[in-house]
Amino acid sequence: AHQRAGSPEKALRAARSLLELYPFEHHGDERVGATLARLGRVEAALEHTAAALDAAPYSEGVQGARAIACFMAGRLDEARQHAEQREAMLPSRRDDRASLMILRALDGDVEAVERGLAEKERTEMDVYPLFAARLRSHARERRGSS
Repeated sequence: AHQRAGSPEKALRAARSLLELYPFEHHGDERVGATLARLGRVEAALEHTAAALDAAPYSEGVQGARAIACFMAGRLDEARQHAEQREAMLPSRRDDRASLMILRALDGDVEAVERGLAEKERTEMDVYPLFAARLRSHARERRGSS
């Protein structure tokens, strides 16, 4: 809710509270990791998403959080692997899902990334500017190299 309301620091505090309340559940590490990654705090994000992945490798949310953390850390092959796993777990295709936008950026599909970000901006107040900039940058880079 805080993420959708445009308050990533509040979202991070809420995720950390979840982690403190339920330390043996994967949801806290998943949320903390994804939020930290979007804020550019990749080392901590990688630690949290690794813990979540160990606890629940079957979770589409964990796969998505790990994809975001790896993408932001520049671990692009691993980001693709987790984004593909997440997308395989989800029946519908929404352009604004982070995992799908990561795949489109890695494929150099600038238009699909822009559509996804536009949809995300329409439905959420804050799309984490650093994450959006990294998606755009990778998409343009990949388009230029293909």
